Amino acid sequence: METGEEIPIEATAIAMLPHSEQWVQIELPEKLTAGKYLAVAILDAGSQYDLKIAEKEITY
Repeated sequence: METGEEIPIEATAIAMLPHSEQWVQIELPEKLTAGKYLAVAILDAGSQYDLKIAEKEITY
């Protein structure tokens, strides 16, 4: 958040079921240093559905 640098990670495909809850764990790059980050997730379920976006501030 302090520099505005984007650090993309590999997209992860998940199976979706109605009314379900899922936890997804991802590997973060080793180059991360202590600081504040903003994680952004985008859920794209296809052209028939609206995109869903989630943001989470993380202090590392």
